[in-house]
Amino acid sequence: MRNPNFTMKTSILALVALTGLAFAAPTGERRSVAAIDLAASTMDTLYSQVQTITASINKTISSTPANLSPAAAQKVADGLAPQMAKLQSLLSQAQAAVESGAPARRDIAAAACSDSCLTGKATNVVGEISGTIRGVVGKLGVDCVLSIVKPVLVQVTSLLGCLDKLVIGLAKTVGGLLGSLLGGIGLNGLLDGLLGGLLGGLLGGGLLGGLLGGGSGGGSGGILGILETPATSA
Repeated sequence: MRNPNFTMKTSILALVALTGLAFAAPTGERRSVAAIDLAASTMDTLYSQVQTITASINKTISSTPANLSPAAAQKVADGLAPQMAKLQSLLSQAQAAVESGAPARRDIAAAACSDSCLTGKATNVVGEISGTIRGVVGKLGVDCVLSIVKPVLVQVTSLLGCLDKLVIGLAKTVGGLLGSLLGGIGLNGLLDGLLGGLLGGLLGGGLLGGLLGGGSGGGSGGILGILETPATSA
C-alpha cells in the first residue's frame, strides 16, 4: 500500500514548486536579527524532533489494517496519544523559546535567516505534522482521534501566531497551507475555528483557495486534488 505521508510530502513539494507559496516572503517589519535567527534555529531543532515522532506514528499507521472496528481503532488511537502529546509539548517548548528572544520591534536590514527562510522552516514543520495527522485520521477515523490531534493543532496555530510577530504574513502563508492539507477529512470545524483569527477570509476564495482546493472546508480540488492519489493495495 502506498505510504499516505509520502504522497502528502510529494504534494507539498510540488505545490511549493508550482506556486512559490510556502517560500514567498511575507512583507512587514521584522524584529531584531537575534530574535529572527533564534527562531530559525528553534524551528530547525523542532523539525528534527518532530520527524522522529512522526516517523514512529507513521510506522504504526502503515502497519494498521484498514476498516477496523470502532473499538479496535480506538485502541490504536489510545496507543498514539503519548506521541501526540509529545508533539504538542515540543511545539509549546519551541514557542516559548521563540518568545524568549523577541525584543522590542525595530527595523533590521537583514538577518542570517530571511523572511522567506523562516517561513520555509515553519512550512517544513507544518507539512510534516499535517501529513501524519492526515494519515492517522484517514486510517482510524476522526471520531476516535479528535481528542489527541486537537491539542497538537491548537499548538501549531499558536506557534504560527507567535512567528507572525517576527515575520508579518507568515501565519497566513503557512496557516493557509495547513488548512488546505487537512481539509476534507472531518476536521473542517476545528480548523475553521483555529485558523479563522489568523487567516481572516483568505481561505474563503481567491487565488489561494482556488490553488489549494478551497481551504479547510474544501475537498480535493485545486493543485492538491491533482497531486494526491488514493492509496491502493499492491
